[in-house]
Parts: sequence; C-alpha cells; structure tokens
Amino acid sequence: KPDGYTVVVSNGSLLTLGGIGNVDFQYSDFTNLGRVIVEDETICVGKDAPWNNVAELIAYSKENPGKLRIGFAGIGGFTYLAANQFIKTAGIEIDGIGYSSGAEAVAGLLGGFVDVIVQPPGEIFSHWQGGEVKILGTMGEVRHVLFPDVMTCEEQGLNLKLFQWRGISGPKNMPEDIKAAWIDALDKVQQSEAFRKDITEILCAGTSFIGGDDFEDWLKKEADWIYPLIDELGLKQK
Repeated sequence: KPDGYTVVVSNGSLLTLGGIGNVDFQYSDFTNLGRVIVEDETICVGKDAPWNNVAELIAYSKENPGKLRIGFAGIGGFTYLAANQFIKTAGIEIDGIGYSSGAEAVAGLLGGFVDVIVQPPGEIFSHWQGGEVKILGTMGEVRHVLFPDVMTCEEQGLNLKLFQWRGISGPKNMPEDIKAAWIDALDKVQQSEAFRKDITEILCAGTSFIGGDDFEDWLKKEADWIYPLIDELGLKQK
C-alpha cells in the first residue's frame, strides 16, 4: 500500500537479483525514494605487493596475462560484479578464485592465495589499519573519508564509480506529496553529523544523497552496466 508507512531499505541487490532473474520483481517496480549510504569498492593487494597504484597493477597484468589471481566473493553479488567490471574496464586477463564471502576473500589475500581483491571498506579496514594490505584505489565518486590519501580510480584514469549503497524504496505509485516528504526527511538525516559519524564508524561508509527522479535516473544507469555484465558472465537464469 503506497501510503508512506510501508517502505524497505533497498541496496544493490535491487538490481543484481532482478538482473539475474531469481526474483519476480525489478527495481522499476518500486518508488525509489533516495540513496543515502555508499560503500566504495576498493582494489586491494598484499602489503608486500610491488604495486602502489592501479596503473602499476594493470601494467603488470598486461605484461603477464593470466599470471595474477583475483579473489571473487559471493558469485553474482554486487562486489563480484564490481570486480569483473574492473577487469573488463582495465582490459586485463586475470585468473579468478571464488570465495563464499568477503572475509574468505580477504583471508585468501592475506594467505597469498590470490594477488588482488575488490572489497568494500568494511571488509578490509582493520587489515589496512594493521598494515596487512595496501589499497591501490577506491571506486567512489570522491576519495573515501577513511582513506583520504588513496586516489579514486577515476583520478587514476580508470572510469569506475562502483559502490554498494543503501537507500529507501516504497511501493509503486506512491503519491507525490508523500514522496516529497520522504525525500526531504532522508536528505535531512544524511546531513546530520551524528548520522555521518555513526555510518563511518560502524559501516566504514559515507553519504552521497540523491533522491526522487535523480535516484531513479541513477538506478537506470546502474542497470545499464549491471544487466549486460550479468549476461556476459552467464549468470542470467533462463
């Protein structure tokens, strides 16, 4: 019932599940009110790896095709797709090793079983703090608040803005006045310093608010790379 009282916390699964086809809905079946929280994907290597930025990693991979190993986490999930989009955009050949979770992929990197992983900050922050991993680049729109000295991929010449996100969606055909009230409330919440402090400390995340039609347009752009990639990787359910 689109009365404004029934809403859901939405995230990247709204697109990945619909794209794979293992649910009977699409992101367009909702009134998508606003994106509030973002968790930029990061490109990480071990502390003793010879690369210090994304360009060096890509150059090595192109000079040694198939030699590097990347740890994939959660086949079909957003981070898995982000890792594959990185490979595609960089134009590199790299062997993949699948893990059931981000924690396992991180363990694979720390144990030397893989050379690189793509993971959100929450999975690697403590290891980065402890000097166990290097972050070569982040995939956010701006530099991550926790890693201000790490350049974004875009700053390094790679057109990648990929991040997990959390927002609010409601039933289709929500009245305009109720939509406007929700969008205004979400914007006010994300401007709160207390809220921003909490999501950084708890989720290692940041805020990047877009609401209403801008959010709907952004979701369409996300679908434009996610859906074809799902097909390319053979993940689409028949």
